[in-house]
Amino acid sequence: MSLYSQAISVPFAQRIRTPNDAFLNGLDLGPDYDRIKQHMGAVIDQPDLLLGQGASHKIGMLYGEEWDNKEAIEFIQANQDSLPHLREVLTAFFQGALEMWKEFTKDICDDPKVTGATPEQRRLTFRHPANDNNEGALGTLRREYCQCTIFYYKISIYFYSSLNIPFTISLSLIIITLTLRSNPCSCTSSAKVILL
Repeated sequence: MSLYSQAISVPFAQRIRTPNDAFLNGLDLGPDYDRIKQHMGAVIDQPDLLLGQGASHKIGMLYGEEWDNKEAIEFIQANQDSLPHLREVLTAFFQGALEMWKEFTKDICDDPKVTGATPEQRRLTFRHPANDNNEGALGTLRREYCQCTIFYYKISIYFYSSLNIPFTISLSLIIITLTLRSNPCSCTSSAKVILL
């Protein structure tokens, strides 16, 4: 995971998370997606790009920039002998990740409507470069609050919160039950942690 993070995730995240990322159109990332898939294919074919004696950020990192966490890379490279299946695991992980990248990017890289669109057409059909707006509790709030305002006109945040109380209570009870089953003596401390 650290090797994938350093070689692919961190450089790509740095690419799409810039001070001007509000203006970065996800539809313009096709060349970046292709580069990611090519780099992953190269690592699958030659794990020494990350594990070899001469491995460096220039050949191992997606855009050739400095490692984000050089110590992690050096540690993995120095301790390869104690990780006998590292190459196989690295290759398998990159193969699985490559399949997912192909699936996630097919609507941009393989769709002739997108690849053949003019810059003006892509600008008019703007797409955020990441899915951050829909993830986490805040994304859930934003999505559901927008849906609720459509159906219930304008609702208060208190009403929205009350819609989620039954789920939160049910989840808390499930967690307490599972905790009790595994360790009956820990009920009080676990319940305090969960309900706080």
